[in-house]
Amino acid sequence: MREKIKELLNEIKFSQERADELKQKFGWRFVQSSNPKPNKSYQKLHIYTFRTPKYKYLVHIEEYEYDYYLISFFPKLNKDFYVKQARLAAMGREHYDEYSYLTKENIPLQIITLLVSEMKQILNKKPYASFGYFGAPNVKTGEDEDLFNTKRVRIYNNIIYSELSNTHKVISDPTFSGSLILNKEVLKEYPLYEDYCMDILVSHL
Repeated sequence: MREKIKELLNEIKFSQERADELKQKFGWRFVQSSNPKPNKSYQKLHIYTFRTPKYKYLVHIEEYEYDYYLISFFPKLNKDFYVKQARLAAMGREHYDEYSYLTKENIPLQIITLLVSEMKQILNKKPYASFGYFGAPNVKTGEDEDLFNTKRVRIYNNIIYSELSNTHKVISDPTFSGSLILNKEVLKEYPLYEDYCMDILVSHL
């Protein structure tokens, strides 16, 4: 039991060495950077992928003006899944999307370690960068409760805060299932930057 507790504590605290191990274990790799589609407002979309024993995951990092990056990740699912969920949604029944689908792999700590590592890579190139990310509720009903924070978001925020709080402000709210990680110096100079980043984040929920 003590060893399991120790292992859990090591996961909660970010470590670049641990991130490098996970990247090798899960085959983390860069796929491509692409220009936006006509209906998108980001400047670039950077795509990464990694694979667990059960699923292949995609990581999307949308790059916006003013060094703002919005991060999302989800398992790659077959087309039948989307057809079925669209039918359920049309009938007003509980349904899932790629973000809320339950993989039951219990790897949120490993995933956030990978994402924090990527944030730090971006900060090495752009030290004034800020970030946003969004999770999802376990099930989507089409109602307002879909926007409430998930347990995953709270876990992610604790890890991000412990690693980036010296330079970034972590902003979360019970009315949306995501968070902002904003550079404090930029926020001090441009207070409306928070609204800019928040609007982009909320548009994805």
